[in-house]
Amino acid sequence: LRMRHGHLRIGPAERDAWMLCMNGALDATIEDVGIRESLRENFAKLADWMRNDPDNAHDKRH
Repeated sequence: LRMRHGHLRIGPAERDAWMLCMNGALDATIEDVGIRESLRENFAKLADWMRNDPDNAHDKRH
């Protein structure tokens, strides 16, 4: 997944924009609160992992 997005800068603003869309999709489609929150938590971890800016503590390459 990171390789596919490597040509794009993904920083905090891009992460937050993606999470805004993902949270909307989760709220609109997942009725079970526990499942929705678990997915939200995992998507947030993924969104941080996808960041490729030098200030990203989750990116060990920098």
